Amino acid sequence: MRPIFDLAHGGAEYSLDNLRLQARRFVEERPLALPGEYPDEASFEGHIKLMEPDPYIVTFPKDMAVRELFLAAFVWGLGEPPRRECTKIGGLPYWPSQRPWPQSQGGYPATFLARGPRRSA
Repeated sequence: MRPIFDLAHGGAEYSLDNLRLQARRFVEERPLALPGEYPDEASFEGHIKLMEPDPYIVTFPKDMAVRELFLAAFVWGLGEPPRRECTKIGGLPYWPSQRPWPQSQGGYPATFLARGPRRSA
């Protein structure tokens, strides 16, 4: 029998702050077992970022709870945001001025539908 996922319980069991702290502790303890694992600060911080909760990857009930926690923190506002690159629905499209506007295969300017969030490496 398949268990029912209780989202309220999952959200209470996993807090984003605790999951981020767990990620940091995991990476901090790793050099004890694997000396030289992180040659510089950037690789150390990059591994922490990789281990932190991610709302885009859902494979377990815990991941669904994390996704819902991220969504609960998302606040809708009215009108244009102070920073035009922020996520929004409707309003003026934003495209960085230093980047060329995307084109179709025929060389025509592409229609702006949406721009997703930037993901850091």
